Amino acid sequence: MIKYKKSKHKNFIEQLNSLIDYYIKQRLQDIGENRCDFQVYELANGLCVSLSTFRRQCIKHTDRSPSVYIAEYRIEKAKKQLQHGVRSIDVARNLAFTEHKTFCTVFKRYQGETPSQYTQRHCK
Repeated sequence: MIKYKKSKHKNFIEQLNSLIDYYIKQRLQDIGENRCDFQVYELANGLCVSLSTFRRQCIKHTDRSPSVYIAEYRIEKAKKQLQHGVRSIDVARNLAFTEHKTFCTVFKRYQGETPSQYTQRHCK
């Protein structure tokens, strides 16, 4: 596991994004039943802070709770992949969602449309 030093405001978001990417890559190595989504406490541990400190810092620097920020970050990455013609089932796998259905639900919650609707509207 990568450990990050405590960060200043300027670097917090970059470190958080890097850590999210790290956990996505780690989860991609898990196979089948062993695959699970990463938890907020894992990110806090990766930044060497307590869970409550991590939540406070995340809200301070992003104006979002950690779980909302993580979901929005992954959805932004998903949108880029969809725009490049990657199938939604592959996007879900690339971003380490445990199931395609979970990815579609989260995507619709934050984007207001399903991945296929997004692809039809934005990738003509």
